[in-house]
Amino acid sequence: MVLVEKEISTEHKDHSSSINKAITMKGTGVVFFKSAQYNIASPIIANTGIQLIGENSQSMNNSSSYTIFRPVVDGKGKFNGDYLLYINSYTTPKNFQYIDQSTIIDNICFTNWRETIPTQKCIYAGGGVHLNRIVWYNFLQGVKYTHTYNDTRSITNCSLKTDRDINNISEDYAF
Repeated sequence: MVLVEKEISTEHKDHSSSINKAITMKGTGVVFFKSAQYNIASPIIANTGIQLIGENSQSMNNSSSYTIFRPVVDGKGKFNGDYLLYINSYTTPKNFQYIDQSTIIDNICFTNWRETIPTQKCIYAGGGVHLNRIVWYNFLQGVKYTHTYNDTRSITNCSLKTDRDINNISEDYAF
């Protein structure tokens, strides 16, 4: 298991490079995140067999007990990708390569606080993906799956929350 702890830093520090390095170093298995806010300025790539696990909180009503992934803009005022997290899809939807192995994401809150990036989408997933105890907050889209068929997909104990007027959104919202 690889443990990722938030570094003491300014509020807008980008943690995406550190998270991607931890995932690469682990290869397969658990990458564990302590309860903290992790700022993401470029996509996280979770390849097959990785389990991204947030610290188990006793109270989901206490925001300090969450493991939070939050998109932030880079120095140019942009987020460097269409999705915050790519699962089993190497780079982008255009370059998707099918892989027959499952990835697990558990106990993480993805929050686009105050709609930092109004058009931000959260997860692009291919292959076997198990999402458990996930909260999506203020994302244009929570999860998009590739068109490749797979029997090993599940979404359990998850919620999608928004402050948006979803009647005025032209793209598919949620899943």
